[in-house]
Amino acid sequence: MSQGRTIVILIAGGHASGKSLVSSLVEKELKSRYSEIKVRCLDMAEFTRPVVAGGDERSPSRFDFQAITDKVIDLEKRGYDVIIVHGLYALYDKELKTIGTIKVFIDCDADVRLGRWIKRDILEPSKVDQSLKLQESSKMNSLLTEYLTVSRVEMNDFILPTKEYADVILPRGAEIAGITLIVDGIQPLIKLESESESVGSVYDTRTESSSSLQSFSRESASKVQSNLRHNNAGPTLGSINKDNFTSKNKRFYDLN
Repeated sequence: MSQGRTIVILIAGGHASGKSLVSSLVEKELKSRYSEIKVRCLDMAEFTRPVVAGGDERSPSRFDFQAITDKVIDLEKRGYDVIIVHGLYALYDKELKTIGTIKVFIDCDADVRLGRWIKRDILEPSKVDQSLKLQESSKMNSLLTEYLTVSRVEMNDFILPTKEYADVILPRGAEIAGITLIVDGIQPLIKLESESESVGSVYDTRTESSSSLQSFSRESASKVQSNLRHNNAGPTLGSINKDNFTSKNKRFYDLN
């Protein structure tokens, strides 16, 4: 399908907020709408640096942002239509944010996240392997200690401040309204690409035309994001602009 500019979705949020699930559901929804679309999800957890003795394993420095950025650029060159990067610090690195077309932050309640974390890392594994039940108590103590002394501090100091860079804020994670919000938001860009393919290549890829993803350059992405902040269009997601995202996102908050 790919003939134009790759759409890069950045999905950030706290520990156990549902970043991986949101990413997979967005991928699934895109593939259900566009049979030939090429989508790739990247988990930032796969791009960590070795922890050195005495180093801080709960800070942004443990992630290799350059490797993540290089991977995104490589996938762009290989013709992927949509790349979804999800992780604690998806909205932290300046260069990665520059690459991003749409920036999402999952703003999930801390108690809810802790409950999910316990379920994911302790309760669910015990259901699969009964021998792990004997370790539940010690694992629970370790997890709570980590949460209270390290992860909560990391959330407040490093992760939560990145919310201000988000175009879309999801208050409850992987709910259908949030998934639809994201996919509907990029649909106009995908449609423009499909339309340009159907009539052939009529634009020079070196121009800055925003009417085709074939010329959707980094500068074009900046213009789109500027529109996301200043355009006064209506509350629908018929075009990709900030007011549309903000309006529908506000309604999503109000309904929840």
